[in-house]
Amino acid sequence: MNKSIAITLRHDLGAEEARRRLANGLEALQRQFADKIGAASVVWTGDHADVHVAAIGQSADATIDVGADVVTINVRLPWLLAVFAQKARTFIEKSGADALRLPPPSA
Repeated sequence: MNKSIAITLRHDLGAEEARRRLANGLEALQRQFADKIGAASVVWTGDHADVHVAAIGQSADATIDVGADVVTINVRLPWLLAVFAQKARTFIEKSGADALRLPPPSA
């Protein structure tokens, strides 16, 4: 049985800046895990992204919708990866929050 994860991240960046930061964060994650992921794609259409990741013979899909003050992420895990749903949720929430966090002020 497939498992769905829904995550909502609040922010005060506006849609354009939030999308830019998330796109940069996704690119960094792709580089970081390139040796562990068989294939990964992110296709942005405006403030909506379709994400596909394949690893260890399994595929997972996600959508990201960026609004002026909220980001909604929906992930669909195949049944073999469903046992990792809570770890995936925690990782996605932390990665998303890190990407949206304002950088510290310059000294």
